[in-house]
Amino acid sequence: MVINILKNCGFVLSKQQFQDGLRLRYNIPLEGVSLECACGKSNSIDHALICKLGGYTHLRHNHLRDTLFNLLDVVCKDVVKEPQLLPVTNEHLPRGTTLKQDARLDISCRGFYSALDKTFIDVRVLHPNSQSNLEKPLISMYRCHEEEKKTKYLQRIIQVEKANFSPFVMSTTGGIAPEATAFLKKLAQKLSAKLNQSYPNIMGYLRKKLRFELLKTTLMAVRGFRKTRNVNISELDLNLINFYIR
Repeated sequence: MVINILKNCGFVLSKQQFQDGLRLRYNIPLEGVSLECACGKSNSIDHALICKLGGYTHLRHNHLRDTLFNLLDVVCKDVVKEPQLLPVTNEHLPRGTTLKQDARLDISCRGFYSALDKTFIDVRVLHPNSQSNLEKPLISMYRCHEEEKKTKYLQRIIQVEKANFSPFVMSTTGGIAPEATAFLKKLAQKLSAKLNQSYPNIMGYLRKKLRFELLKTTLMAVRGFRKTRNVNISELDLNLINFYIR
């Protein structure tokens, strides 16, 4: 019974994932991991979590976005993944604001802060031990990434979209940035009212859910298969008639 509940909630790990998760938690070296990455650099936990080869950084971001999307879909209307922003025309926006005409954010929804207002959410997963973050205290690290998102999008969202903007920043270690924490508290309140369940239970579930899903993609990056780039299928002529005519 308990196993079924955990499975339905997504709180089940394989034997390998469970062992790797414990080792990461207590900073114990993993067994059976190659000492050299396919990109040519020395392999390590820190390198595996920032290496672009294999698409694991994108997978980590997109899976967290999708998890948040599914939670918002329970309590909000008009929940959209990767909405395109309205074009900038004559608006005077602060320096640093993105002016790209095809700019997109991760999620938009209506009814989060008030009944009809629209809210845009942009997700980021940072790695605390990356070179750009290594010298910063944890709280400064979170604030820096939140401010970077707000510099890029906040005034465009306010002035052009007439909507709200929330950066949602987490770390690969499961930490949640201040604005993301405030966002989750509001989400927990709405879920509590919608599902008629206690706020503490909902808040605890949200924290565990997001951290479990993030852990899964983090472990995939550590042991994931990486290889050098082959010929892209889009570069091939797949018309076999042309092949035989030549």
